[in-house]
Amino acid sequence: MSCGLPGMTPCIGRQLGPGRPQIETSCNLRENDCVVLTHDLDFGDILAATGGAKPSVVQIRASGVGVDRIGGQVIGGLALCADELLAGALVTIDATRTRVRLLPLPFRQEI
Repeated sequence: MSCGLPGMTPCIGRQLGPGRPQIETSCNLRENDCVVLTHDLDFGDILAATGGAKPSVVQIRASGVGVDRIGGQVIGGLALCADELLAGALVTIDATRTRVRLLPLPFRQEI
């Protein structure tokens, strides 16, 4: 299966092992140099908490995540950020913009 972007091959979450803890899944994704495409904020939180440089994460921030509603923005964001995703990045895509933060994320201490 191809996503049409050089160096990226999609896989479905079920293929990673259902019911596995996300921190374990995140470690396996990092070891296999994967990019996570998710609507769940947990992977971004894990990167922030661990200071991880991989896996790259693409967070979709939209109320409707169907292809007809945000598919074009996601494909455009992946193409725009392909180099950063291969190097290690947290990309947030919503209906109007794409934001990129290179990994590792800076540590911010809560006061």
